[in-house]
Amino acid sequence: MKQVGIIGLGDMGIGMAKNIIKNGFDLVGYDFTGRTSGNPRDSR
Repeated sequence: MKQVGIIGLGDMGIGMAKNIIKNGFDLVGYDFTGRTSGNPRDSR
């Protein structure tokens, strides 16, 4: 499986993260604020 990383999970990053997961990629995300949102599928 291909693995992708995203830095910044704000309004734009979380949308990209959801699409990456939906398309079958393994995702590692990091947000500068230090907050964890858990699973991108569960956010917003």
